Formats: sequence, C-alpha cells, structure tokens
Amino acid sequence: MDKEKLLKSIVSDLIQNGTKKEWKTYSLETFGSAEYGENCRSVWKAFRKAFKPQSQSFWTGGIPIEESWKENVTRALALEKGSAVLDDAPEGFAVTKMFQQQNKAGDVIWLKSVEKNRDADAAKDFYDKSVEAFQNIVTLYEPTKIYLLPQNKPTNWGFNLLVSDAHVGATIKDSLFGEQYNKDVYLERVKSWMDVIEKGHQKFGTFKYLNIISNGDGLDGFNGYTTRGGHKLIQDLSNQEQFDLYVKSHIDFFHTLVQEGFAEKIRFIASTNSNHGGGFEYTAARAVEIFLNAKYPDIETIVSKTFIYHVISGKHVAVISHGKDQEFQKQGLPWILGKDNETWIENYINYHGLNKHIPFNQEKNFITLYTGDLHQTKTEYSKRFRYKRIMSMMGGTDFIEYNYSKGSGYKGIEWEIFDTDGPEIIEGRHFYL
Repeated sequence: MDKEKLLKSIVSDLIQNGTKKEWKTYSLETFGSAEYGENCRSVWKAFRKAFKPQSQSFWTGGIPIEESWKENVTRALALEKGSAVLDDAPEGFAVTKMFQQQNKAGDVIWLKSVEKNRDADAAKDFYDKSVEAFQNIVTLYEPTKIYLLPQNKPTNWGFNLLVSDAHVGATIKDSLFGEQYNKDVYLERVKSWMDVIEKGHQKFGTFKYLNIISNGDGLDGFNGYTTRGGHKLIQDLSNQEQFDLYVKSHIDFFHTLVQEGFAEKIRFIASTNSNHGGGFEYTAARAVEIFLNAKYPDIETIVSKTFIYHVISGKHVAVISHGKDQEFQKQGLPWILGKDNETWIENYINYHGLNKHIPFNQEKNFITLYTGDLHQTKTEYSKRFRYKRIMSMMGGTDFIEYNYSKGSGYKGIEWEIFDTDGPEIIEGRHFYL
C-alpha cells in the first residue's frame, strides 16, 4: 500500500474540491478493491493527528513531508474542518486569488495575488450580513437534504451514546481530591464521544441507529442557581457563556459525526426537564435542534420538555428520564427500585403500549429505563424492564465531595451496542481519569 500516494491524493482532493472522495474509492485506487476503505480512513486519521505544521512532519514510515507540500496539507486539514486558511497579505491589501503551480524541480507550490483593499468597512458589512444570513437559515431557509451515506455494509446493530450530568458552567472551587472541571476539561471530554463511537463502528460496521442521548443537567443552572432555586452553585461561566458552550460543542460534534458516516440514522435526543438545567437547558437544546433541522435534516431530533418519554429503535424501547424533575419531585428516582417505582414505570409502559410487540416475559430484554441525576452507574432488572443509571460526565462537585462518601468517585460517559431485532445488548463505560 503506497500510503504517501494515498495521503497526497486526499490532500489534493480537499484542496481542489473542498471535500474527500468516499473511502471505498480511495481503497479501489490504492488496492484495486473497494473493501479496504477502513484501512484508508485509519491511515488518514493517524496522519491528521500526527501532522505538525510548525515542525518536521512525515507522510508515513519516516518519509518527510516536502516543504512545498506542508502548506498544502495545512490548507487541506483546514478545509476538512470547514474553514479555509487565508494567507496574510501586506497591510492595506487583500488576497484575491490562490492557485497552484509546478516549479522547475517538479514540486507543486502555492501562489497568490493581492489587490488594494478598496473598502475598509467591508469586513464589518460582511459580519452584519452573516448574522442576518444565519437568522434566515433558522427561520426562513428551506434546506436541501444532505443524505447520510454509510461507508460500510449496513448492519442490524444500534448504538446508544449515553451522556448525563455534564453540568456545563460548573467548576470545582476547593476539591478534596484534586479534581478539576471547567470549559477546557468539558471540551476535551466531548472529543472522546467521537472516539467511543468510532471504536464501535470499527468493530461492528455501520449502525442502523446512532442515538446520542443527552440525559439532563447538561447545563449547571441559571443565574447561579438550580432550576428550582434556593441552591447556590459554584460556576465559572455566565448564562450566556454556558449557552454558547453547550450549543457550539454540540454543533461541532454533529458536524463531524455526519461526515464520518457511522450510521444510517442519527438521532439527537435531549432530556431537558431536570433539576439543574430545566427551561434553560431546553432553550440550549432547542437551539441545537433548530441548527440540525436546517443544516442536516436527515438527523432526527427529539428535545423533550416532559419528565419521562420514550424512543423506539427496532424492537428496543428506551424510556428516558433525568431522574429528578425541575419542579415537583421531593425525591428523584431511587438508586434501588422499590415496588412503588416499578409499578409507576409499568403503568407508563402499559399506557403507551410499549410492550405490545414483545412476547410475555421478554419485556426486560427490550425495554430499558435510562436515568441519571445520582452521578452513579449501575444496571438492574425488574420483572418487565431494565433499569440503567448513567454516571456523571462531570463527576463530583464541592457539595458532593464534602457531603457524601462517594464524593471521590468516578466520572465518564456510557455506551451500548444492541441488536435492533434481538435481545443482545453490549454495555460499555468510558471513564475520565
């Protein structure tokens, strides 16, 4: 496999067309067969992570990147992320055109032409028009469908990414155990979502359903208090900063997710009736939903204001609740199910007819109640459903560390791979250290 040739081909495609070919096309060009697309993807991903534009970098196997190609690679990686690299122009001038040319040595180099900037206010005018254009996207624009193209043979496997209690905006002021949480830590943890999904995709292929389930308390609270009020919170972000961080991190995540082609059907599922996030979280999740509906209409979005709701994937039913609502509950859903709680959930299942397609005594293999709130993880089974608690993405707070014995506990996200037509479920937990 000529990896250098493959990488140069990808770089050239990005520069010339602004996008890559399908991985199976690169496989066909490199191997003469379309079945090694994942090998090509892995080579590109490894190269992308290792490339450093300010120092000596290598194509692969110790082959140095020629100086004439370094700028090409930098530009290609920027184009892949959706933002072209603009070369600096002399003061008072603007770049008008960039193009490639081959020099006498046979190397491809970049050239640019510049002209006098005749309107110093053009940048401000462009910004104002861009804001107006974005407002039009989410209110007036009728989007053209961008179809999600699976890169492998579709399977009957589904994937649930389970995220709870991210508490965007929270910080830890005086940890007993050296814990830290802030904007940068949150963003690093969001990056791991993609790694977890990619590992599952490599093992199982293109998923039939990919459910991104945000299970409440995604935002820490409004004006420094929980939704219910009366509980002062330790925060390092304002309301506006919490909103922006939540929305932008989710938009960046889904923008990347769509391009990777991990699933036939992608869903954004958000619980917003929670004791910390409440109406504030609903507003932020709705902003993400509006963007996705406009930009990627094939992504299904479910932003729920109700305390408990459900989503169906094949034969599997996900009953979802944060675990403590934004107003009424004195106590949230318990750590250990009792008879009253089981009856309450079974009444919900019966009322909505969620078990009509499932044979008697098999309900617990296909119906799961997912809940967060307690910052802990476990799975147990009742007579008619599975009960799964999701750990906190943030982990402990000052309040938890000082008041509970499990204050020095764990933190992370959880995932499941399930047979959409059968009872098999593979559970996984991704811990943050």
